[in-house]
Amino acid sequence: MSIGELNAEDLDGLVGRELDGRYVLDQFVARGGFGAVYRGIDKKFNLPVAVKVGFSYREFMKEAKLAAEVRHDNIVQVSDYGNDNGLAYLVMEFLQGDDLERLFIRQGKQLTPEQLRKFVSEVGDALAHAHADHLIHRDLKPRNIILKEHRSKSGATSHAARFVLLDFGIAAKLDAEGTQRNRTQDGAGTVEYMAPELLKVSPVATPQSDIYAFGVLLYQVMTGQVPFPQSDTSHMALAACLNAIGNSPPPPFAAVAPDRKYPAAVEELVMQCLAKDPASRPQTMTEVRDRFLAAYAIAPKRQVDYSQTIRPSDLAETSAPGEYETAQPVRIPAPPRSSALWPWLVVTGICMISVASLVLFPEYWYRPRFDAFATLTVDRGDAVDPVLEETPLVLTAGESLDLTFAVEDLPHGTAPEFEAPDPPAGLKIDFNRGPIPATTRSIVVSAPNLDQPPGLMPPLVLRATAPGGDAPFEKQVRIEIRRPKLWLPDALQKAGFREGTDSRLCRVGDVIFASILERRVAGQSVRFRLVPETEVGSRRIKTFYVMEQLVTNRLFQEFAREVPDFEFEPRETGGRSWESADESPVTDLYVLEAQRFAQWIGGAYGSLPTTTEWELAAGYYDFLRVLEKRYGKPPADISPDELRGFGRVQDTIPALNVEVWIGTGPSECEFREPGGAALEQRSPYGCEYNRLRSGVWPTELTATLVDFANNEADLRDVCRRGIPGRNDRVLTDNLYHARLRGLGEESGVDKQLLWVKSVSNGLRVRRTDDLNDAGTVTLLPDGIARGDYIGFRVVLLPDDGAR
Repeated sequence: MSIGELNAEDLDGLVGRELDGRYVLDQFVARGGFGAVYRGIDKKFNLPVAVKVGFSYREFMKEAKLAAEVRHDNIVQVSDYGNDNGLAYLVMEFLQGDDLERLFIRQGKQLTPEQLRKFVSEVGDALAHAHADHLIHRDLKPRNIILKEHRSKSGATSHAARFVLLDFGIAAKLDAEGTQRNRTQDGAGTVEYMAPELLKVSPVATPQSDIYAFGVLLYQVMTGQVPFPQSDTSHMALAACLNAIGNSPPPPFAAVAPDRKYPAAVEELVMQCLAKDPASRPQTMTEVRDRFLAAYAIAPKRQVDYSQTIRPSDLAETSAPGEYETAQPVRIPAPPRSSALWPWLVVTGICMISVASLVLFPEYWYRPRFDAFATLTVDRGDAVDPVLEETPLVLTAGESLDLTFAVEDLPHGTAPEFEAPDPPAGLKIDFNRGPIPATTRSIVVSAPNLDQPPGLMPPLVLRATAPGGDAPFEKQVRIEIRRPKLWLPDALQKAGFREGTDSRLCRVGDVIFASILERRVAGQSVRFRLVPETEVGSRRIKTFYVMEQLVTNRLFQEFAREVPDFEFEPRETGGRSWESADESPVTDLYVLEAQRFAQWIGGAYGSLPTTTEWELAAGYYDFLRVLEKRYGKPPADISPDELRGFGRVQDTIPALNVEVWIGTGPSECEFREPGGAALEQRSPYGCEYNRLRSGVWPTELTATLVDFANNEADLRDVCRRGIPGRNDRVLTDNLYHARLRGLGEESGVDKQLLWVKSVSNGLRVRRTDDLNDAGTVTLLPDGIARGDYIGFRVVLLPDDGAR
């Protein structure tokens, strides 16, 4: 795809693109109306950068030139721009950290007092600096402000974080007379933060427009919401929002957030910023910044004129609000004379004690004092929410939760130490320090199979300590473990299917299956074992259940009693083997009779297995897999001499969490239940393969059909509308044969060695074509349709039940 073929959607798929031989886009970050933002690598300096890409080189050039005119520590720095074969780009410093919106939500829709003062001080100063250079931002909103973290290459914090103002993409430049001489992309910001004057037909942005938007930001971070929210994305909601901005007064803080208390002067300032008339707002951002900080009893640092006589108060970093006058010479009066010596003795004694304590206990005097605090949040992928100690977090067994435990507002250079949490029984905690020393991420994981009954667990306690802290920082979270929802449709439950008493839970993709399903029929338990989804060559065989044993005479007799008209051809007296009602496999059945039994026991989910499903459940493809792993080449290339010494190989079926021994045929395999005994003559999926009463190894019916041209079909499609009758066109128009699996009546062969065959100098691996040598039987009782050595088993197909 050439660049000339790019459209707006393609801007999201440029990872790996190199711009002008210098900037490599390595991670998509965000999408906007202008285009998209990527994290990139500046190959020249081997440093990360942020790269905005789009199609308007002219607009990006304007933005770059405007940003270059304003340099400030709290304004994102633009370093380059260009045009790479029609793709415009703008290069900025890469800012690591949360934007104000994410930080705000993560902390329960509020900022701490320290963060609030920091936000006003730094962003206010950045806007004041931009306004002084006649630049209007025009798009102030939480996403355009980032709390930048400073990290070294090792991930350690190098110095304090700072708020940085982003995106001058729709900024405007004023000339000396206050007229816009240049502006970037059309638009006037985000609706909820727009000043009333910008809603006019011919809007003109001024510093007061930014002051209004800054007031909206202050209102939001202090009350938890913007003064005039847009309830949804409809036109009606937009019209209501615009009408409120133009005509309604903002609700007082007490009406929106009655539990949050602020100085009256702060609310008065915010409401003044939100005045409808620009002339009624504070006239400069410097005024907004200074009045806000003064209301919190933090005055701006004064520039001390050291050429003048210095007063003691001039050495303080802060002073009382309103003290901005230049220092004047002051005569300091001498202390009054006194003949009493005891005050001086007291002072001298205190000084001596202080010096001694400084020598003996220096850690007390130099211990940093601070008002740090701990936070605990849960990351649910699309949202980050604060964790409330009184509300348990619900965790489904087999899934995970990401908990972030942070200690914030620590002094510069101070890092906390996190204790490894002691998890309650049944939980596994992966304790990983995050990219910031003040943050730890605990990943809480539990397996699908619970070691204890589900329910509320004892609290998980997270602790951290920091130099100078009076006590450990601690957060508690209670976790409620719930058993995952099992795949077991209502239709199967109504038919009597239940999770096996010795079953385990297995996750296959996003679905939880029981390793064993069972149903009581005629006083006996009929068990089905799970065969997880897998790839066979270029095909993907979906998850299914296979009957553990062949269908017995006793089981088939129950079916014949409930469905007396199932026979396609009446048998003579004594020709119904199932009437013996013993536990040996039922034989001498037509294919369609066996399929009718499968639908009787499994409903829409029941069927005979296809040849591929039979081979998979019997372990044929696992045999091929371990051969290739052992000999390092395709099974067809393994020599007879190499295969002669194969024997059995120990292996695992990860999805089932079982150990197995894989041999040269299903009856040569061994299946081991977790914590249980070894089951002989079982396939790797737990199916039994035993001799018939006659002593021969059985051959089994499958649902794979072939016609005379050897074209394959599926019995399930033939029976999709029900089992066809003798005169049904689906049978009379096509003479179908069903393939068998096993070794049939082949003589002179060890029937246990099903996956290999004897050749002159040893053994060869059987191909699927060789497995077809077991033969076929016709669907109708014409010709060879049944035999006393042919049995069958049933599969349950989860996908078929939806049809």
